[in-house]
Amino acid sequence: MGQRRRVRIHTLRILLHRKLTFISSFDVVSMMFCMHYAFESEQKCRNMLRNVSSALKKGGRFIGTIPSSDIISARVQGKHIPADSPEKEKLDKSEHGLQEWGNSIYRVRFAEEPPKAGVFRPPWGWRYSFFLEEAVEEVPEYVVPWEAFRA
Repeated sequence: MGQRRRVRIHTLRILLHRKLTFISSFDVVSMMFCMHYAFESEQKCRNMLRNVSSALKKGGRFIGTIPSSDIISARVQGKHIPADSPEKEKLDKSEHGLQEWGNSIYRVRFAEEPPKAGVFRPPWGWRYSFFLEEAVEEVPEYVVPWEAFRA
């Protein structure tokens, strides 16, 4: 048998509008489907990252999940639409990307017209609402351009 380790789990909100002070630090900080809310603005994103890094021990790990910006970008560009459809022809003539998509179970709708090329610059403030039947009612969310986050 391997060595036993003691595990402590703490739940808290990594606030976006102010700096948090931690009494102890952690080996792992995990943010599951919530860190994209910080991308409403540069300041909120910086606050979130500062709070995460101050909560981690040296050499600690940060684990997070976000909606895929690659898939959102592909949808905005209409890559899922058949090339010979009237909808694709209309999108090709537009100055902007596809603003809404989904079906009876889910829907994504941008508040502003998204960029036609699917490149989200600046990386903050690209708001969309998300609907999921019997689970989520038009929740405002934000695109996290992965390449910008990694930088």
